Amino acid sequence: MRAAAAWMLWCGVSWAAPVVSPDFAHLPPIAARTTSQQTGEVLFTTRTWIEPVERNGEQLIAVRSLIFEPAGVTVEEHTLVRAEATVRALEQETRVHAANGETLAVNMKQFRADALPFAAVSVPDDTYPPRATLLYLLGSLPLDGQGHGSFHVLGEAEVWRMEVSDDGRDEITVPAGRFACRRMRLRPDPESLHFPGFLRPFARYFIPEFRVWIALEAPHLAVRIVGPMGPPRERDVVVELIAIGADATGTVTPDAAASSAR
Repeated sequence: MRAAAAWMLWCGVSWAAPVVSPDFAHLPPIAARTTSQQTGEVLFTTRTWIEPVERNGEQLIAVRSLIFEPAGVTVEEHTLVRAEATVRALEQETRVHAANGETLAVNMKQFRADALPFAAVSVPDDTYPPRATLLYLLGSLPLDGQGHGSFHVLGEAEVWRMEVSDDGRDEITVPAGRFACRRMRLRPDPESLHFPGFLRPFARYFIPEFRVWIALEAPHLAVRIVGPMGPPRERDVVVELIAIGADATGTVTPDAAASSAR
């Protein structure tokens, strides 16, 4: 189940406390495709959209995502966020379904300080979930004057700190179109990965790095992501937008995912 496995990969690629644009609740639906950089094989396709939600009288935002694997497995993600001066993740539910509709796995995450009762860490406010919110939030990441920033990621039993840096400008073409982009690099902070002390001076040489291209024009979507899937030395994958807006609604379906892999 590559889609389910890759869900763990993108635990390392969500972003901290982005500055919210006034139209965050009205961001367009998007569709994306993840392929092997080496072979071009389609690993899975994704459709993501936003819905307003009211809970206990409070207006919140649900980021919904469907991830289709060509073999028929579907991963359904539902991330609840509060969008005011910043975006703060509240909770996420992930369900993995077989081709026959059977539910294979269910995972729930709460984003609060005591979310990891058996770990000696608290969960900071700038902690985010895996993949569902990724392509929407990257463009709002706050950076300092040198083009650097950081955020935290909630794993199954730990919290990781991620380092981000501005790496220049590019103009790139993806299936959704041609975009002038800001190029970013990110990698885990070695201190948060709990390497033995004698290895920490060398840890940066072994930690995988991700590259992200963010559209300079609003709504500043991440249009391409390149990085490793799974453990070190595993293959790199390429995530690219294939449709934005109304075109995204019918672009990614289980049948389309299967046909694109043939």
